[in-house]
Amino acid sequence: MPGGGTVSILARAEEAGVQLVVRDTGVGMGEEVRKRIFEPFFTTKMNVGTGLGLSTVHGTVERWGGRIEVESAPGEGARFTLWLPGYKKKELERESQVEMSSSRRGKILIVDDDEAVRDLLERALSQVHDVEGIQFGSDALAKIEPGRYDVALVDLGLPDLPGNLLTEEMRRRDSALVVVLITGWELQENDPRRSAFDFYLCKPFGDINEVLRVIAKAIYLHDKKASESL
Repeated sequence: MPGGGTVSILARAEEAGVQLVVRDTGVGMGEEVRKRIFEPFFTTKMNVGTGLGLSTVHGTVERWGGRIEVESAPGEGARFTLWLPGYKKKELERESQVEMSSSRRGKILIVDDDEAVRDLLERALSQVHDVEGIQFGSDALAKIEPGRYDVALVDLGLPDLPGNLLTEEMRRRDSALVVVLITGWELQENDPRRSAFDFYLCKPFGDINEVLRVIAKAIYLHDKKASESL
């Protein structure tokens, strides 16, 4: 709302949960922008923000079992409507236990020969973690030593060294390191190459929030491994 305006917020109980409506009287948006508004890194602002705000909201709402919709037109402001399910104490406490335990800033290594993938992950993760991206497995291996990284995200199809073999060697050098497989290949659950990894993420990443959740779980697992080895 560059010229000023009004933001109104309405919350009301529904049978199975809560409806939240946020409306503004700003410049609004066209249909093409509206369709992309929840995409990671999509933004219409120049040199402001990261384009992750609404993507994060969308992912969080869906993770809670709700949904979010937006209505807008050029010059007519925007209306966001969120539907959230009722509070379920046991489920939320179980989920938050892992997230709270892994909320610290982590040291993350990304090993992928695709520059676009490395750039996307570095931009997304560097907001909450210390991140380093490397193209080749051999270069990554040269950096591995106990305590240097908490989590490594490793592509399976590296040009110089298969990701599963790289992971096995990294574990020999740092037994507490947690490794996440990132690949565009479709691997069956019984594929022996998956056994080297702790977690599995499929490319392309449709939801950055899912990547962040896996990283949180990986940091929690790392800390557990590290404490058990003391």
